[in-house]
Amino acid sequence: MSVSTSGEAWVEVDVEALVDNARTIAKIAGTRLLPVVKANAYGVGAVLVSKALEPLDPWGYGVATIEEGAELRTAGIARPILVFMPARAKRFDDYDRYQLTPVLGEAGSILEWAARGERPFHVEIDTGMGRAGVRWDEVDELEAAVDTPAFQPAPAVLVMLRPEVVTPTASDQYPTAGKRTVSFGLSRPCALTSLRTAGPSWSSRRRTL
Repeated sequence: MSVSTSGEAWVEVDVEALVDNARTIAKIAGTRLLPVVKANAYGVGAVLVSKALEPLDPWGYGVATIEEGAELRTAGIARPILVFMPARAKRFDDYDRYQLTPVLGEAGSILEWAARGERPFHVEIDTGMGRAGVRWDEVDELEAAVDTPAFQPAPAVLVMLRPEVVTPTASDQYPTAGKRTVSFGLSRPCALTSLRTAGPSWSSRRRTL
């Protein structure tokens, strides 16, 4: 058994396999995808991944910041781009400039955005991670704010691309070492009324390439 002495870890991602995985997920889900390519697609390359997925006709793409969304626009991506960073009114002009869609998680920001006109937005719902957004069991407070045509839930499955760090050689401790593994987390879109009655639902699927 050979062991790395450099102390380094790396990730190898086959873009063709990534696209094949995405195609499989879309087939299983029975709907279009919303690939999240934040953090430069977790190091794989946001523009590279987005352009590779274009033939699959995704609904749009998700990013973490306005700057990431602007990068995709500069690269020629024309589909909807959702920015998951909590939106602040002082940066609403930047969303308009790059035709980005904010993901809003509280009534005040929704009302401020809606006051600018019927520009699309999405609602961020905290289903248990505690990062941001309205708690799934407190969505009633948003009901009046989202009563507008600008509220546009994505008819798509959220796909999180997370390449796993692998070690150079296989062992009992690292059975996938030397292989290329890409994990996808799926979040099923839920209407606010569904969350009130049933709570959040999700599933996950992983494929070793």
